[in-house]
Amino acid sequence: MKSDPPDLSVEWFSASNLRDWKELFGETFGVSLDEEYFLWKYSEHPLGFTASTIASTNGQLIGALGAVPRRFNVGGETLIGTHELDMMVRKGQRNMGVFFKLFKFRLSTPPPGEKVSLSLGLNDKVLRAFAERFLGYRDVDTVPQYLRVLDTSAWLDRRFGDRKIAKLLRLPLFLAFRAFDLVTNVRTLFTRFGLAVKKVDRFDERFDELWEDVSKRFGVATLRDSTYLNWRYTQNPGCSFETLTAEDKQGRLAGFIVFSCLPAPVDTGVILELVIRPGGKGVARLLTSRALNRLRDLGSKSAAAWTFDHQENAAVLKSLAFRKKDQDLYLQVRRLSPELDWDHLTDRNRWFISMGDNDFYYGCPI
Repeated sequence: MKSDPPDLSVEWFSASNLRDWKELFGETFGVSLDEEYFLWKYSEHPLGFTASTIASTNGQLIGALGAVPRRFNVGGETLIGTHELDMMVRKGQRNMGVFFKLFKFRLSTPPPGEKVSLSLGLNDKVLRAFAERFLGYRDVDTVPQYLRVLDTSAWLDRRFGDRKIAKLLRLPLFLAFRAFDLVTNVRTLFTRFGLAVKKVDRFDERFDELWEDVSKRFGVATLRDSTYLNWRYTQNPGCSFETLTAEDKQGRLAGFIVFSCLPAPVDTGVILELVIRPGGKGVARLLTSRALNRLRDLGSKSAAAWTFDHQENAAVLKSLAFRKKDQDLYLQVRRLSPELDWDHLTDRNRWFISMGDNDFYYGCPI
């Protein structure tokens, strides 16, 4: 590793850095997004303080670490943590320790006036090893992905191309999936008694009460109250989402689902949130089947969701013909408060996770 670049300075991100941040993001990830997106993501979140850092030399931005503060439910308490997201260093500076110094500044310098108790990352195997060896992160587990075919013809073309087997299987596979979906829709009719499925545009106080009930089952989770959900999905300028609720005649929520149809070349419908009261597998099946029907209408070729096996959502997805696929993505956590128990933080069976905990899916903002 070479010595530091001359006049290297590391400081907190501010809105005045937006133009340079956008340019560095495009250079690093090959994706061009409006400044409005980064302003929403890093400055307009509910907690109101910045947790992102920049590295500069001679007045030029050469590196940045984007982190979003969140409230977490941890062992019955509400704590502030950060999610490390966009890690960027210019190509010519990547062997000069800039990346390491950005992380060390972030983890050793609390934001002014704030107590940050934990930090999490969703990392590939390369960054996982770096975070574990140099930054004190520990593994929770790999994050499973559940995939479901929505367009059988598109799946056959991708899997077999022009081979004869694709032509032979096209009609039988189409009929099999349609029959399965028909049976599923009939099954959900029994769940619907006393419940109405509604599309909503905003999250109100009913979502606070629902999450308070749901979160009791989990030891570590992002606090999904109405304030967070409105920021995450209603105000997000990078992607459009749809939300369906299942509610009784009094308007009390039994659960909700948030999903989005990502455009070509991804052509995937992603399920960002599926939050259901304890024992509500039937409600989860009802909402997920409705979401799949909607995603198919919007042109999605497949559907994807994330969940750990111990979450009820995993059993629901399997019952709806989702298949589990391991991916090169590791949930890691770092304790910033000595009062926290490492065993509690790294126990995968205590975590609630969904795709909404991340910010990108195969190059698409979510």
